[in-house]
Amino acid sequence: MKPCSSCGTQNEDSAMFCDNCGANLGGGGMPVGAPVMPPAQPAYPSAAPAGGGVTCPSCGQSNMAGTMFCDNCGAALSGVAPAPAYPQPGVPPAAPVYTPPPAQPIPGFQQPGVPPAPGFPPAAQPFPAGPAVGAPPPMPCRLMIGGQQITVPQKSEAIVGRADIASGWNPDVDLTPFGGTPEAGVSRKHAKIVWQGVWMVEDLNSVNGTYVRGQRLIPAQRMPINNGETLQVGKLQITFFAQ
Repeated sequence: MKPCSSCGTQNEDSAMFCDNCGANLGGGGMPVGAPVMPPAQPAYPSAAPAGGGVTCPSCGQSNMAGTMFCDNCGAALSGVAPAPAYPQPGVPPAAPVYTPPPAQPIPGFQQPGVPPAPGFPPAAQPFPAGPAVGAPPPMPCRLMIGGQQITVPQKSEAIVGRADIASGWNPDVDLTPFGGTPEAGVSRKHAKIVWQGVWMVEDLNSVNGTYVRGQRLIPAQRMPINNGETLQVGKLQITFFAQ
């Protein structure tokens, strides 16, 4: 540091004039008031003084903020406005702090165990559950073949076909006594009557097919059947009754 002989202020070693009183510090600089030649401009412009520095209007020297007299030429800087502060090169500006908006209640949503807020309708109630999968029908259905009645077992699924003595196979609904023979095109496991809240019929990949309303069913795909409709198993005509 270089002390001023006039006021005793400590100045930078490179200063030629006192920052406080403008006195010549013996560095070979020019006296106050002498004509000043601006310093030579560099090949590339220097960065603007950061942090609110003061630029001398006489010689263009950049001085630290708060300097009263120019370090280069001694000109008074008391009336010169400081340069605006610039961000340092390569340092991105700080991102603004994000403040999330206050949470708003969702209409119709009610957290379990928490009473609904005033002014909001209660949460929607679930639809009533339908028949459980695999549940038996409330009443057994019936089949009519040539004036004869067959009561289908009260099960969620009942297999319709013909019995086979050799293998010991007996379907839930045996059509053998009613003409359900191989010659009539009836398979041992021909079709299935299913209760799913409504009555359905499914073909079990039979050789001669199962028909509902004159339409052959695609195997393993169920089709609804209504009360009084005709069900054709092979060549056998069957009337279906829901009760």
